Amino acid sequence: MDGDYAAIDLGSNSFYLLVVRRVHETIHITDRIRETVRLAQGVDHTGRVAPGIIEQAMACIARFAERLSAVPRHHIRAVGTQAFRENKSLDDFLHQASEVLGVPIEIIPGEEEARLIYRGIAWREGIHGQNMLVFDIGGGSTELAGGTAEEPDWQDSIPMGCVSFSKRFFPPQQPISKNRLLQARFSAQSQVCHLCPGMGTPEVVYGASGSVRVVRYLLEYFDLLQGNAITSAALDSLEKQLFQGQTMNRNKLLALIPDRAEVFPAGLAILRGVMDGLNLSHVQVTDAALREGIMVELVRPEIASDTREKTIQGMQRRFSLDDRHGIRVANTAQALWPQIASAWSLDQDPSDPDILRYAACLHEIGQAISHVGYHKHGAYLLRHAHLAGFTERQRHILVMLVRNHRRRLTMNARKLDGAQRSLLGLCITLRLAVLLNRNRLLQPPPPWTIHGTYPTLHLDTQKGWLDQRPLLRANLAEEAHRLHQAKVHLRLGEYAP
Repeated sequence: MDGDYAAIDLGSNSFYLLVVRRVHETIHITDRIRETVRLAQGVDHTGRVAPGIIEQAMACIARFAERLSAVPRHHIRAVGTQAFRENKSLDDFLHQASEVLGVPIEIIPGEEEARLIYRGIAWREGIHGQNMLVFDIGGGSTELAGGTAEEPDWQDSIPMGCVSFSKRFFPPQQPISKNRLLQARFSAQSQVCHLCPGMGTPEVVYGASGSVRVVRYLLEYFDLLQGNAITSAALDSLEKQLFQGQTMNRNKLLALIPDRAEVFPAGLAILRGVMDGLNLSHVQVTDAALREGIMVELVRPEIASDTREKTIQGMQRRFSLDDRHGIRVANTAQALWPQIASAWSLDQDPSDPDILRYAACLHEIGQAISHVGYHKHGAYLLRHAHLAGFTERQRHILVMLVRNHRRRLTMNARKLDGAQRSLLGLCITLRLAVLLNRNRLLQPPPPWTIHGTYPTLHLDTQKGWLDQRPLLRANLAEEAHRLHQAKVHLRLGEYAP
């Protein structure tokens, strides 16, 4: 659909806003805003973020919101990365920021961040059948991905960034010594070298992020840049320019890069460590990154949906699941969900029906480990698997659905807010769909009418229908008992055909 779109990337070091306009399948960038916030640097020893940093971040969000006042809300996607993945004290900030922006802020897993970075660089730089490697040095983590097409063949996220490494290796008021720089470099190198066996030989390498761009700027300033490529020899020469004896010249850094001086040594060490650890002779610099990847899938939503579909299909093949049974359970669940959601007046997210379907397709995945407690095994596998195309929220719902599709329900209806009630409704929907398909036969949806007021649910079926299904009747009676333990009241009834 033509119109304006916006991608918001809330990183550990900086916040970014990218605004584009789509006209007849062509995408034009119309605006960019970048602000340094350094959420990760403002964390104290208790894990709390300094109030001044939060105020600065909220002021940035307010400016973003003003710029986006003319962009339709459904054309905006905002994501949070490493700082939000590891620090739950930022949940209040996320809630406030979402209200100001008028859109939810999704927390994406590290590997999903790497995938989107790859997609954004592939869109900007183009893919020509070459083996491409990309990496992005963020404030709290470094993402890497590689492949030969628009979708990466592999991706990884490593918890090392220019802000976190600054706190670890370059504390304030301490000299930036060659020894500290070397320690940080070796640490980065050791954390990426395991990728070498699986990535092949990259034919083109792109480095993204402010850390990489500021290195390019300094190489240009000292006339050390060879084309657009950063080389190890150029980095050696750059260090000679910046060091006075055994320590780096802070005054020179502040004069040349005042907004990046504090985190530059860490960024430089990580860049050099990545190049050494992956045996990279040169790195091209790109301005594209996560926000471009968000934008591509926002403007073309079929891409994100297709990515999730491929992820689920890949999991089905990998764990030899009965895909026909999964489809039967999914069809039943999707027939039941609108009735249950309506009966309980549940808040519904547009992605909920898809997540419910995916959970139905994967609900038996834990049997690859053992039939005993396979719902728990399945939740564990999905919690730790890379699920391309899924946000943290979507992964959480998927895990909870698989974990709660049988046996004891881990939720209590009396203690849930609106969003949690919706999750409970999804869990009950999947539980009923699994029970109804226990005989694993193709059959039409059950002739049920569903009504009730939360937390009571009335399931009325045609008179005599359950009499022909004694096992199902017994299973539903047991299910009513299990739900009662979770303070949900399931009532079975009949109506005249």
